[in-house]
Amino acid sequence: MAGPRDRYLEYQKKLDNLVEQYSLDNQVEWLGYIPHASIKALMETADIFVLPSLSEGTPRVLLEARATGLPIISTNVGGIPSSVTDGYDGLLVPPKNSIEIESALLKIIKDHGFRKNLIAHGYDSAKNLTVEHFVDQVSELFFNTI
Repeated sequence: MAGPRDRYLEYQKKLDNLVEQYSLDNQVEWLGYIPHASIKALMETADIFVLPSLSEGTPRVLLEARATGLPIISTNVGGIPSSVTDGYDGLLVPPKNSIEIESALLKIIKDHGFRKNLIAHGYDSAKNLTVEHFVDQVSELFFNTI
């Protein structure tokens, strides 16, 4: 699990208790903050990317995960639904709903065809969400209206 733990002490304790309760000490690794330059290498070791945010703008990390070939699961908060189409290039779940996250994980794990489609559509979405693509769109709009 990546990301800072020390900012949310209540959640840190809760997660530590769950890891202990389910004897997951050898399966859960707390990585803490990951510098941007190291994110791609970390993603390349993963099978699924989950961003269970309570509040977000439009996080770049979801684009990076799809561009790396990861199926993604995220909460449908903030700007996330504007960049992820539920069931097409990722799965969106309500915030604070671990049952829905579990269901989404199981769907991706068990349905190989669905997983492949999420990955393929994720690549396509990632290509269309680059700065270069946005510049091309704006340029086309601007120069076609002059």
